Amino acid sequence: MQTSTASKKVLSGNEAIAHAAYAAGVAVAAAYPGTPSTEILESLAAYPGPHVEWAPNEKVALETAMGAAFGGVRAMAVMKHVGVNVAADPLFTLSYTGLRGGLILVSADDPEMHSSQNEQDNRHYARFAKVPMLEPSDSQEAKDFTRMAFELSEKFDTPVMLRTTTRVSHSKSIVTLAEPAVPPVKPGLVKDPAKLVMLPANARRRHPVVEKRMQDLARFAAYGYVGIFIVSLVGNATVVLPVPSLVAVFAGGTAFNPVITGLVAGAAEPLGELTGYLAGYGGGAVIENKAYYEKLRHWMEHRGFATIFVLSALPNPLFDLAGISAGALHMPVWQFLLACWLGKTSKALVIAWLGSQSVQWAAPLLRVLGIG
Repeated sequence: MQTSTASKKVLSGNEAIAHAAYAAGVAVAAAYPGTPSTEILESLAAYPGPHVEWAPNEKVALETAMGAAFGGVRAMAVMKHVGVNVAADPLFTLSYTGLRGGLILVSADDPEMHSSQNEQDNRHYARFAKVPMLEPSDSQEAKDFTRMAFELSEKFDTPVMLRTTTRVSHSKSIVTLAEPAVPPVKPGLVKDPAKLVMLPANARRRHPVVEKRMQDLARFAAYGYVGIFIVSLVGNATVVLPVPSLVAVFAGGTAFNPVITGLVAGAAEPLGELTGYLAGYGGGAVIENKAYYEKLRHWMEHRGFATIFVLSALPNPLFDLAGISAGALHMPVWQFLLACWLGKTSKALVIAWLGSQSVQWAAPLLRVLGIG
């Protein structure tokens, strides 16, 4: 076992899931043993802190995790694919009730039946129960998607299925180890029978909630990196009037790979800044803060590349004036874009990284403020 936070290690997919669950602050994990899922709970049991137990069957394992999640802590139920058949009853009800703490149901599928009586595809269970599912393709993604699953679960008030296969579960690759996080939800029981007790009258009221959640999840999935690119492009194309495109980068860092998020935003933002450059180049820009503009123009005449780089790397609403000045001085467009790309990408990578770490530092702050 390794708990170091600043290193890499060769892990199987199952070991990576266990490490990510520990680092995400999982409090309770229950499972019924069955290849290819067994090593997840065995690996998690080696970490200090989480309550880990074998259940008499998969239904009980999921119900144990449900009880913990209702109490506001992060929980995980683990089973092989055929075990989801046994756990289907509470799974479908949980889709209606939602939860407080994040909950992951790990389904370890077994294509080609290396150790199973069938090779059912449990992606259909996610569709049937109307819950989201994440599918890692290697150990690094197994770690990343486990953490993302907890965040999606809490964000959208839903259980999240994490589907692996035999090869993903047992193959090994290099994994960047995660830093332990503090879950954002404060543990505690909250009495809410209309939400948690699925009598027919309550279930009927919850059904529209489930349908809306699926629509929200679809929009969230469609947003992705393309959405970050578009928001960053449009946000930086607005001259002088600030648009909070960095909020999209920060949010993208919490849900997606922060490096890719930063690179996508860094590619889009310089293109958006061309509006200011072209306005200055064509002489059609209207300058209100002329004193600042003249000072900026002086800097641009002597150190244009460095000025664009520094100002683009720092969040500030007046960068458009630098772009206008660059255009007015007929700075080569490739120099403007290169300096802008270097600065904007550096800034976006930092913002996306802060987003990726937000659970760790935001949760204690929210508790101090009495929120969550």
